[in-house]
Formats: sequence, C-alpha cells, structure tokens
Amino acid sequence: MNTNTEKKYELTEETRVMPTGETVYRIKALRSFDTIYKPVKAGDLGGWVQSEANLSQDGNCWLFDEATAYQNAKRTDNSVGFGNSRQFGCSVQSGSSQQYGASSQFGWSRQFGSSQQYDNSQQYGDSQQYGDSRQYGKSQQSGNSQQFGSSQQYENSQQFGSSRQYGKSQQSGNSRQSDNSLQYGDSQQFGSSQQYENSQQFGSSRQYGKSQQSGNSRQYGNSRQYDKSWQYDNSEQFDYSWQYDNSQQYGYSRQYGNSEQFGDSRQYDNSWQYGYSRQYGKSQQYGYSRQYGYSRQYGKSQQFGYSQNPTYNTDLPEKGDK
Repeated sequence: MNTNTEKKYELTEETRVMPTGETVYRIKALRSFDTIYKPVKAGDLGGWVQSEANLSQDGNCWLFDEATAYQNAKRTDNSVGFGNSRQFGCSVQSGSSQQYGASSQFGWSRQFGSSQQYDNSQQYGDSQQYGDSRQYGKSQQSGNSQQFGSSQQYENSQQFGSSRQYGKSQQSGNSRQSDNSLQYGDSQQFGSSQQYENSQQFGSSRQYGKSQQSGNSRQYGNSRQYDKSWQYDNSEQFDYSWQYDNSQQYGYSRQYGNSEQFGDSRQYDNSWQYGYSRQYGKSQQYGYSRQYGYSRQYGKSQQFGYSQNPTYNTDLPEKGDK
C-alpha cells in the first residue's frame, strides 16, 4: 500500500448522470504515480466516480478513459479500469485486476489477483474471478461461481451456481456450467453443451454440441463428448474415447481406450467399454459386462451380466467408423 497520505485525486465539476439516476464526477490526478496499465501524471483527467468511496486514495488503483465506478462499488490496491467499463452495485476490484472494454461488474462480485475482464462480459451475483483468469466476449459469470488459475471464459458462455473453472480450461460458445460442477486442466467446453450438478471435466477432454454432463460423472483424458449425448450418474469417460449422437452413459459404467458409443445406445450399471470397440444403434450394455477389442454391438442387442464381447480383428477401424 502507498503510505503517502496526500490525496492522489480529486473530483472535478464535470458530471454526468448514469441510467440509474446516480451523478458521477470526472476525477483528476493530484500527483504522479505508476499503474499496471500506464503512468498517471499530476493533472491528468481520469474516469468517473460517484464518490471517493468508489476509488481508494491509497495504492495505485485508477480509472482511465470513460471507466466508471458508482453506487457501492470499490476499487483498491493496484487494480485499474479503462475503456468504457462499468463497476457498480457492491462489487469489489482489488489486487492487480484489470477491467476494460465495455465490461460490467456488479452485485456482490469480486475480481482480484491478476485477472482480467473485458469486451462485453458481465460478472455479477457473488461470483469471484481471480488468479490469471480471463473473462471476455459476451460471457457471463454469476451466482457463487469461481473462475481462477489461467482459465478463460468467452463468447456467449455462462458460468453460475457454485461451479468452479480453473487450470487452463476454456469455456466458450453458448455453453453452460452450473451447480457444483468443476472444469479444470486443459479441458474445453463449447457449443451449446451443459455441465452441471457435481460433474467434473478435466485433462484434455472436450465437451461440445448439445451434450450434457451431470450427476457425479467424470470426463477426462483426451475423450470427446458431443452431439446430444448425455453422461451422468457416476459414469466415467476417459482416454481417447468418444461419445456422440443420442447415446447415454450412466450408472457406474466406464468408457475408455479408443472406444466409441453413438446412435441411441445405452451403457450403464458397472459395464465397461474399451479398446477399439463400438456400441451403436439402440443397443444396451449393462450389468458387469465388458466390451473390448474391435467388437461391435448394435441394433437392439443387449449385453449384460458378466458377459464379455471381445473381437481381435487386426483391421484398425477409422475413428467415427460405424
């Protein structure tokens, strides 16, 4: 914290009225200091505040350009706002955070660390953004959600509930992450996909299309889930496995290796699918059954109990070959 007791800025007589009725004042620097964005010189005009309660006189925090802080919003430490960004409600910006573009932060949300919020993104509710995370595009973060690490949220994606996004994960497109779900590692969620309840997505996995991941399910490794497929309960999908079309995986089932599940197929109970196996059509695999090797299960067939369905075909199928 800067121990200089001299005020670093004053309110000028230049005012404007916000759409919600508050009058804000242009600020003017009274002394020179450095910020994490660029230096401020004595006499420089800055952004807008409703009162000195919105921008600390301590530290190197500052508002540049048309950036505005009003209502009960607070900016402290080394955080900066610039562009046309707006901070209002009871939101707090601290640490070395940066807010710019046409982004807005409101509610009781918190942004700190070295995080950045920009473009037309919105952060509100009791959400927190910190670490080296980035929120941009038209994305929205709300509820009690947290975004941290080096994660990125962008385009029209939404994160809410008590969900967590961290590591180097990315959320984009029209995707939704909610409830107590976790997304981390190098995973990516995009398209119109949904991740919710207590599900976890990590590793280098990808979830996209209109797919859904819920329950206590886990998707990881280099696995892919897309189209209208659904993974839920305590199921796991990992390695290089693919799940797509209208297929469903649930119960305590496992899908891994280079296996594929597609069509309207169902895999559940404690069944396992692995190797280069394919399950499709309206087939069902359940119980403690195992499907592996280069086997195919399709049509309306059912595999259950403790049955095993291996095929040792030496012809390597192409990925996505039905």
